Amino acid sequence: MLAAFAGAALVAVATLVSAWKHFGPIGEPAGRTAMRLVSATLLRWSVMVLGLYVLLARLEMSPPALISGLIVGLAGYLFALRWS
Repeated sequence: MLAAFAGAALVAVATLVSAWKHFGPIGEPAGRTAMRLVSATLLRWSVMVLGLYVLLARLEMSPPALISGLIVGLAGYLFALRWS
């Protein structure tokens, strides 16, 4: 159960880091905004991959529970995007 929570928490932390990088000052040029989007997405998935490595290899959490928590976290993220 802890591994499932860790998987969902990993999605939440990666999304938080991505949002921190993505949002900038109002009125900046479109090119800079596009680069913020690209770098935020790259940063988000880097956090996800690094977090998966740490949780699976270093902390030796149960892979099925961790992946199921990760899927539930991503499903919640996509569900929230649908109505935003």
